[in-house]
Amino acid sequence: MFATTLRAMLALAEVPRVLDEIGLADFLALNPFDQVGTLYRDISRVPPAHACTFEREFAQSRQYWQLDLDKKVRLGCDADYVDAARTLLDRAVERQLRILGPIAVMTSGGLDSAGVAATAARQANPETVYAFTAIPAPGSSISPAPGKYGDERPYVAALLAMYANLRIETVAAIDPEPIETDARSIFAQTALPMRNVHGVAWFGPAWRRAAELGAKTLLTGDAGNMSLSYDGLSHIDSLREDGRWAAWAASVWQVARMRGASPVRALARSLVPRRRLPHGASAGWQHYSALDQGFAAEINLAGHFAEHRFDPAQPRLKGSYAERLSRMLEAGSLAGDGRSALRALTGLTMSDPLYDTELLQFCASIPEEQFLRHGQTRSLARRVLSDRLPTAILTNLRRGEQIPEWFDRLDDRRDSLIADVERLARSPIASRVLDVDRLKALVSDWPSDVEAAHAHVDAYRFALARGVHVGQFIRWVEGAND
Repeated sequence: MFATTLRAMLALAEVPRVLDEIGLADFLALNPFDQVGTLYRDISRVPPAHACTFEREFAQSRQYWQLDLDKKVRLGCDADYVDAARTLLDRAVERQLRILGPIAVMTSGGLDSAGVAATAARQANPETVYAFTAIPAPGSSISPAPGKYGDERPYVAALLAMYANLRIETVAAIDPEPIETDARSIFAQTALPMRNVHGVAWFGPAWRRAAELGAKTLLTGDAGNMSLSYDGLSHIDSLREDGRWAAWAASVWQVARMRGASPVRALARSLVPRRRLPHGASAGWQHYSALDQGFAAEINLAGHFAEHRFDPAQPRLKGSYAERLSRMLEAGSLAGDGRSALRALTGLTMSDPLYDTELLQFCASIPEEQFLRHGQTRSLARRVLSDRLPTAILTNLRRGEQIPEWFDRLDDRRDSLIADVERLARSPIASRVLDVDRLKALVSDWPSDVEAAHAHVDAYRFALARGVHVGQFIRWVEGAND
């Protein structure tokens, strides 16, 4: 049997609604590299870029597209790479504009989504392009991390000034969202939990607004960081590993000067790289996940991770940029699950021109230094988009922080979180998979304010919020209704 969604598959009486323990562990520890397993024991996934052929007794999948890691593109000068990338970007967006309904884009002050919005506005002119930007709710307590900003409005205002046919709406999630108040309604539509609880709450009003305007497809720029606007920093690693010490030192020095950092310290850090941990964690998944360590040992989770070449304490992949891009594309299954769930919730198809296969292959084939020139990260994107984005966006070195008011939203739910954790202790599966004692300690020892919460961001924003949500999903599957 096959279906395009888990909900449709589970509607078949012959399909057991039995959870898969490894799938739950992967979800909680953020392992994206099991392309076949799902949260359900008896349901497998067709991996990205694969086709499945059904015979009388079995199904067989085959891969129909992958990056050609041996392909090299070498052009005459830097300007030629810019011209070629612009052509591919224009073509990728043009393909995505063959849609029903109005053109709608999720945009921010970053290069990726702003570049998609600007390109769509240029190509669709004089047709209106609707863009939606999520902003903090009025009165929120926000404390952006160093190097980040919490409000996109100054940047999208500069973008708006460039295009007469662009209509940008800033949307705030003022009221509690369904995923925060009664996640069972989410599970009934998707048969899945959501990886980013606060993200769904934060973007929800913008998605609904796009649907109200009649949009069927919502363009995004999610893949930019790994394609067109890749930061190029792996080039420094490549120079060091190849023993090209003069070029390595020059690149590190230039990046540090561009960022206003100490070149000497940057050289030392690059020479002996530190383990880079997700969200600033001081440990592996044990820090940012609510997964029970005893359960993880019992199912040999470490062996499963090793089989899929996943190291949760070292999220920055190794190898050349092309090799890392190929590996990142292998992780597309979880993103696909998320897009499928959002389509069920909103009626919108999330579509990203920066996933265009021609554009991806081009980015994988050109010299890595095109992404990092004269110490400027994301150099290719800044040059390609210089003909369509305002200077404020092109020169911005900071990143927007999604859901900067996450603690306010969590703080408003504290009483319900306490009750939810107590229910999880009574669930046969949740109490086995989740570290319920840790969750109880987190809701008991509550941060006094947003600054105190940020000191434990992994524990509260990720382990607690995602852990309780997955626990609610487990109880939904179990049939609990209290």
